[in-house]
Amino acid sequence: MGFWTEFSGFRSASFAAERKDADVPGKPKVAPTATSDGPDSRARVERKKLETIYLTDPQTFNQIDLYTTIPLQAGYQIKAINKGSQRQYEEFFAGVGKYGLVSGEKQLVSRLLHDAPLYGYAYVERVFGIDEYNKVRLVDFKPVDAKLMDYARDSNGIIVVDENQKPIGYTMKVGMNSRARGDPIPKGYPVNLDMDKVFIMEERIACIFFKQYGNGFESIGAIEPAYLDIERKQKIKNTYANSINNNADYKTYAIVGDAQRAASKQVMENTLNALRNFSANRFAVFPYPTQLEVLKTEYIHHK
Repeated sequence: MGFWTEFSGFRSASFAAERKDADVPGKPKVAPTATSDGPDSRARVERKKLETIYLTDPQTFNQIDLYTTIPLQAGYQIKAINKGSQRQYEEFFAGVGKYGLVSGEKQLVSRLLHDAPLYGYAYVERVFGIDEYNKVRLVDFKPVDAKLMDYARDSNGIIVVDENQKPIGYTMKVGMNSRARGDPIPKGYPVNLDMDKVFIMEERIACIFFKQYGNGFESIGAIEPAYLDIERKQKIKNTYANSINNNADYKTYAIVGDAQRAASKQVMENTLNALRNFSANRFAVFPYPTQLEVLKTEYIHHK
C-alpha cells in the first residue's frame, strides 16, 4: 500500500479521484505529451535503407529471421479477454486474409514479427464493413508496408494529437499517380499532407512497436542502432574484394631509374617490396625515378 500511495499521490490510493485543479469537472488534468523529441532529436535511418541492409547483409537477414521464426516455433494462442468471446475470436482469425496478399492468421503474425524488429514498427489496417443490420463491423486485418507509413504531422514535423494526446491518424505514401483515397482530415487539426500521401484515421490502423523510446510515439528496431557499422563493414568488404580482383587480373610492374641513373640491386628490392604492399596500403614511396605500369592479361577461352 505504501508504494501505491506514493505512486498515486493519495493516501487511500484511489485512482478514481480527480485533481482539484482540473479544467473540466469529471475530466482529469494531465501534463501535455511531447509530440517531438525536441532540438536534440537524432536523425532516423530511412526505412528503405534498413530494408536494403536486410536484403544485402546475411547476418542482418539471419537476425530478423530469428525474431520471426522462434516465436512461431514456440507456438502462440490468441485469447479473448472475455472467455465467452473466445469462439468468436477463433472464427474471426480463421477467416483473416480476405483482403491483400496475406492468406491466413500465421502469415499475418509472421509479417508483424518480421516488420517490428526490422523497422521498429509494424502496421495493420483494420478493415471495416457494414453487416446485414447496417452496423459497422471489423471484417479483416491487412498488413501495411511499414516503409510507407508515418504519423500525421504538421508543417514543422510534429505529430498531431487529439485532446487525449493520442495521434489523430497516419499518413501513407501512395505515389503521385495513385487513385487511392484516404480519410478526410478532421477539422481544426493542422495536418501537412504531401501530394503523394493520403491521411488515414487512427481507428483504421493498428501500430505495433518494437522498442519505444523518448516521447513514447517513437520506436526503434533491432537493426537501426547497428546500421552505420553494418554499412561501413559492407564498404570495407567491397573495397577489399575490388582490390583482390584488380591484383588477380593484372600484374603491376615498375621501371626503376632512367638512362642517366641506373638503379642498384637494393633499390630494386625496395621498390618490389613497396609493390607487394599495394594491396593493403594506399600509399607508397619509391626512390629514383620510378614508372609504374600494368601488364594486362587476356584470357583465351577454349571451346
